Amino acid sequence: MLHLCKKLNKLTGTLLLLALLTSCEKEESTTEFTGKVIDLDTNQSVAGTDVDLFIWNGLSKEMSLTTPEVIDGSTNNQGEYKFVKTPREGQTVYWVTPEKAGYLEVKDVIGKVIKPNERNVLDINIARGSYFKLNINNSVSTPGKDLKVTLSYPLNASASPVSGMMYNSEIINYNAATTTAELLRGFYFKRTTFVLLKWDVTTDSATESNTVSIPLVEHDTTFYEINY
Repeated sequence: MLHLCKKLNKLTGTLLLLALLTSCEKEESTTEFTGKVIDLDTNQSVAGTDVDLFIWNGLSKEMSLTTPEVIDGSTNNQGEYKFVKTPREGQTVYWVTPEKAGYLEVKDVIGKVIKPNERNVLDINIARGSYFKLNINNSVSTPGKDLKVTLSYPLNASASPVSGMMYNSEIINYNAATTTAELLRGFYFKRTTFVLLKWDVTTDSATESNTVSIPLVEHDTTFYEINY
């Protein structure tokens, strides 16, 4: 009987050890994504920021881009975020996008390579935004009348600056059926102090072009109106 008890105790000890080793193995097999959301102007962490973790699924069999997996979360009182996730096969790159009212993300990196089974650290910079709001009014609805708006700006705060490319621009087209429209864009003032606005009004017979440089106001909203 004593011999049986010893064997049972030994078996119990072995099972406990295996359970402990398995627990450690599972803990080590997870991948952690962590970092801080930092105000670029004050260098302080920002609590209560919504953050989305994007994990890229890599290329498909047809060698085309795939849709990333998205996991949402938020920063704690210390402005820190943390995700625990085991990436699937093929998931090699990740990035984190913050969102907080009145703030913009100021990107310096697009993404990072995932280190599986390790702690991946990526701090995110945000800053108070300077905004440009464009109001568009089509006062006389004429068939065939179109409006093309081109907005250009240096070192766009909503996209990572690319070496050698000093300007970014976007084109928005409005047709004759559009009577009113609004366009709102946010910028980091220390990188973008003005926007260059160009608009072309095209009718059946001619095209009229206009261009104006509009200075932004730090931490405020600048308004402009196009009537055509």
